[in-house]
Amino acid sequence: MPHPPLESTCRPRTFLLAWVVSLVVLGGVFLVGCGQEGQPESSSRVHPEPFPRFDQPPNILFLSIDTQRADHLGCYGYARDTSPNIDHFAAESIRYTQAYAPTPWTLPSHVAMFCGRHPYKLGINDINAAIPLTAPVMTTYLKAAGYQTAAFVDSKPKGMVGARRGFDRGFDVYKHAPHQASVHSPFVYEMAATVEVAQHWLMQRDVNKPFFLFLHTKSVHGVAEGLGEDPRRFPYDKPEPYRSRYLTADQAKFIWGGPGEPGAEPYLRYLNKQFAYGTLDPATYSAQRVEALKALYDGGIRYMDQYFGVLMNFLDETELSQDTIVIVTADHGEGFLEHQFFHHIEVYKQLLHVPLIIRLPRDRVGKVIELPVEIGDIMPTILGFAGLEAPGSIDAIRLPLDSSINRPKRQIFGCYQFGDRGFYDAFSLLEGDWKLLFHKYPKNKTWQAHLFNVTSDVDELAPITSKSDRIKAMLKSITLWQGLSSNTQSAISLDPETLNHLRNLGYID
Repeated sequence: MPHPPLESTCRPRTFLLAWVVSLVVLGGVFLVGCGQEGQPESSSRVHPEPFPRFDQPPNILFLSIDTQRADHLGCYGYARDTSPNIDHFAAESIRYTQAYAPTPWTLPSHVAMFCGRHPYKLGINDINAAIPLTAPVMTTYLKAAGYQTAAFVDSKPKGMVGARRGFDRGFDVYKHAPHQASVHSPFVYEMAATVEVAQHWLMQRDVNKPFFLFLHTKSVHGVAEGLGEDPRRFPYDKPEPYRSRYLTADQAKFIWGGPGEPGAEPYLRYLNKQFAYGTLDPATYSAQRVEALKALYDGGIRYMDQYFGVLMNFLDETELSQDTIVIVTADHGEGFLEHQFFHHIEVYKQLLHVPLIIRLPRDRVGKVIELPVEIGDIMPTILGFAGLEAPGSIDAIRLPLDSSINRPKRQIFGCYQFGDRGFYDAFSLLEGDWKLLFHKYPKNKTWQAHLFNVTSDVDELAPITSKSDRIKAMLKSITLWQGLSSNTQSAISLDPETLNHLRNLGYID
């Protein structure tokens, strides 16, 4: 079935006590013991549900949309018309309503997708980290099984999804942006270019072998410098008509920047530091500017969605969709002062809840699966599609593919760490109806625990202080889980060009 008509294209920080945590609740202090018994729940790789088998190994196209929060897509309930093509795709696919990233930033979340292990366990917690040589990477298994493999990523070689981080393992082709395409644009990261080079590779590939194609787009992510010489320097920016699609006339006049800040993504980091250290109250920041940021962000989603539709139509027109599994997800979401910060720092729902949609070949019957899953589960699922078993060292389990499946309760851990360059640390545990955040802001210098009932408080806005036993039990699980972090870290050195690249994207000062 064709897609809807397309628009015209114009080193870990040491900070936790080994066996006791002080927790301030209701003005009192709980001492929470952490004995040796009771290890955190880990996922079994036993797969009781039936899994599809194919006469021939299927092709697999895997798209990661950087910074795409789930609740800004129509198929996840968003009122604004940001995603008609993804919505159409989701209606004929398997859509997971509770898919979670392990972290709110790019590098570790992609490590989870490719390695099937929580990045915290692999020591992926600062900008120098890389995939350890001992960690399994799914592409190496696919290549060994006869797949031809290619990737086109919006990253520099030492960027967050760069080849020098270890992501190129098992790939025949691994290309970084800017991609050589006919698209002429002032933007480095162009979904239009990504789709064009992907189409070209698909037409040139060996048709006698199955393929695995990984695409990573930053077209929704904030931009470094804004469009050309425009003095407004938008933190999120795309070509017209996408830039202005959701802006009001007043919002379109805003100039973004601050003292000593060039605008764009570094400006949001500048504001975040003011919020973190208490020199600026988030509650006093202009609500109209927050809405303008959301409008700009949504314009980027609509732009990305336009070219997603182009790619899906290409698969239909070339009949590749008949034997190609398509997987769409994101590495994390984005914050717009729902809590303390802009950008992607915190471990609240807005940052960790991501879209996850899988379309099987020749199967256009939509399904909705409400079981909590993790994006790390993509790794063993892809290997399963290829008829391969995942290595026994991973944490992840295959994704359920049927809405009738019911699995035991699962603990889902999240964290945000950014080494010595960070100004905020956070851990989270989601378990059934409950989520515990354990985090520290520099302005108060103490660790705080906040419990939420995610069924009645879906946006995690109203902490509950009356469940001290549950807080203590969940906190114990977090502290035991923290002990599983790798003591050794694979790392790369960052050259001045890469550091400037990460600075322009708002990751560092």
